[in-house]
Amino acid sequence: MDALLDAELTELQVKRLYQKAVQLLTRREWGREELFHRLVKASQNKQAVGWINSPPVSAEITAAIHQVLDRLTEQGYLSELRFLTSYVTMRRQKGFGPLRITLELKQRGIPEAQIARVVETHAKHWSELARHLAAKKQQQAKTPIQQMRFLLSRGFSPEQARRAVNASIYV
Repeated sequence: MDALLDAELTELQVKRLYQKAVQLLTRREWGREELFHRLVKASQNKQAVGWINSPPVSAEITAAIHQVLDRLTEQGYLSELRFLTSYVTMRRQKGFGPLRITLELKQRGIPEAQIARVVETHAKHWSELARHLAAKKQQQAKTPIQQMRFLLSRGFSPEQARRAVNASIYV
């Protein structure tokens, strides 16, 4: 009887994890690893709130979360490519360059090869964006060095920053 009760609890847990994942995915795109960590956090009980470090997650819950993520991927609700594309577009529109975006995505657990492919699809926009930001800084009476520093802090390569600053000076 206890084994049957444990099996039902596991099915209920999987169902709740699935519902939580769908709820999160309706708000925005998520990367697989990022969503995994969010579901781990959601699966921990309320007693864990006061802990400094997260309590250990059981192998059963980890397996259930992977099962949920596999199901979401099969159904097309979870897509790394869709997440990458939307994330790169969003960050580019906020004025961040390819190096910064690449670093952020690596920190989110996305493989470098996938990041490189998506960032490369936006390659034509990087120089244009850098020039726009440099021109904007020039209008604010910023020196070329300040413009360079700003562009480098935003994640543009030194070459992109140099070209953008030179273009804004000679406009």
